[in-house]
Amino acid sequence: MRSDSDRTTPSTNEAEDRTLVRGGDRLFMEALIVALTTPQHSFVLDSSSGNVDAEIPPFDVVLLVASVRDMDVAAHIRRTRRQLPHCKIVLVGVRCTQEELLTYIEHGVHAYVSGDEPLDNVAHALRGVREGKTFCSQWFAGRVFARVAELSSGRAEKATTWRLSAREQEIVQLVADGLSNKEIATSLNLSEFTVKNHIYRVMKQVDAETQHEAVTLIGAGHHLRREDWHGLSSGSAD
Repeated sequence: MRSDSDRTTPSTNEAEDRTLVRGGDRLFMEALIVALTTPQHSFVLDSSSGNVDAEIPPFDVVLLVASVRDMDVAAHIRRTRRQLPHCKIVLVGVRCTQEELLTYIEHGVHAYVSGDEPLDNVAHALRGVREGKTFCSQWFAGRVFARVAELSSGRAEKATTWRLSAREQEIVQLVADGLSNKEIATSLNLSEFTVKNHIYRVMKQVDAETQHEAVTLIGAGHHLRREDWHGLSSGSAD
């Protein structure tokens, strides 16, 4: 096992799969490396906060060890992404909350193994991310699906508060039908500026960045069917 203080340029006889290990407790990381090292898979310990040694080829996988509760895991993930932007991060360590887990995923974690899971799960996670997969324990999957369900529920509740005028409803339907702003203006005998203004107000209301995203969101909220238009509150014609 090598630490960050005695790295050397790897020889051609070294294992093909090499993982950079970094994080909190050094003794824990060293024990983890001893347990995981195989003839086909070697590890390099990097407990420093500096840049990865330029003499070592970029690592495609980083094992981030969060073995202490007060460790700023999100900061470690962000730093790793800055230093090795193309790497895949496997996080292992203390059990985190659902909100923490989603934050880590947003920052770039590809797999998570809690400290109370079998050691084999860490090996499976490292192998999986190299194959383009995301290792997912039952606990991990449960937290992610629960969060997605919460987000979906929140979006559905928000959708029920959308209030489109009769003209906005009509324009959204024409956008969904594939008409351009100019074609919509001609069809409704409006100026193109007026059409754009209506679309802008719709985008703001449903919190969309583009008119096509707005159409998708409204459709997902079951407001895009013509037979449902009258179920929405209406405003002025223009």
